[in-house]
Amino acid sequence: MTYSLDNFEGTFRARRHTNTTNPGGQPTRLVLAGSGGQFLSTCMEQWQRPLLSLLKDNDRGRVDDFAVADWLAALNHRTYLAMERRFGLNNTVGPRSIVIWRRGPDAPRGGGGGGVQFYTGKRRDTETPGVPSIVRGLDIMAIGDAMLPVFRDATRPFLDNPPATGRHPLPLDHDEIDRRLAALPDQPDERLR
Repeated sequence: MTYSLDNFEGTFRARRHTNTTNPGGQPTRLVLAGSGGQFLSTCMEQWQRPLLSLLKDNDRGRVDDFAVADWLAALNHRTYLAMERRFGLNNTVGPRSIVIWRRGPDAPRGGGGGGVQFYTGKRRDTETPGVPSIVRGLDIMAIGDAMLPVFRDATRPFLDNPPATGRHPLPLDHDEIDRRLAALPDQPDERLR
């Protein structure tokens, strides 16, 4: 099995892969990406074996998914602190992280499924938004967040006093939707946020 530890905007994900390019060959064990991955590659002897051991225990059902997620969040926090000391304001790894996992079909606690956990430092966040989703350069969550109040305002009269029969189109304020969407950033800032 291969586990990738992907870092995107301070988010680490461990993913398990099988070797599809060389089915008979030995798969790569870990893949690192991003500036945090560059830092982690300089100290792999400190964290690689404990992580692989924890992942193996998780695969066998000995530790739960949150133990792995907590461990990965702590590794992200350690990376953030080290990068903060080294690069200060130019640090590209943030103190917040998202750990996402998916159960394989042969998982001991049932195949399929998975989860997501947001962290600030090493602490689990209690209020968690959806997982960021960028499609063709557009932040889907930001678009949804901008449009939701307009839809909520449009549906409120129907919820308070539902029509007896027939179809009734929602009276959407298209100008308000356009105004809200135009206010969204279309480019990341200098720190890619």
